[in-house]
Amino acid sequence: MNIIELCRELVKTDSSAQTTSHELVNLLVKLAKQLGLQSYVFEEPSYGGFDYNICITYQDVQFSDLFSGHIAGPILLLVNHLDTVNPAARSLWQKQRGNPYELVIEDDKLFGLGIAEAKADIACKLMALVKSRNLI
Repeated sequence: MNIIELCRELVKTDSSAQTTSHELVNLLVKLAKQLGLQSYVFEEPSYGGFDYNICITYQDVQFSDLFSGHIAGPILLLVNHLDTVNPAARSLWQKQRGNPYELVIEDDKLFGLGIAEAKADIACKLMALVKSRNLI
């Protein structure tokens, strides 16, 4: 999977403030596995319901070891939020023909709900984890 395909998957998954991040977290669990990474999901109380957080790491790292000092050598920690703004009126999403969850590439620029705010950032960090596996 390349970074554009990854961005496309992330954008088409609604994680706007009007929903929870649960669907996006489920997608990230699946993507992490495909990329040879492992994930840990945390359910957190939020505004009378629940929201979800995720930690993605290398296959041979246990989550509990990340903060206990049991890992020799450097640790790479990349942090991101998962939610995006609400999409507003669909008529405002002209490049996507009214669908904010469609990734559109125009003049080497990416357009889609959350692409600049969180989704491309998540994609870059996942790819950085994959590429840096043997550097750390």
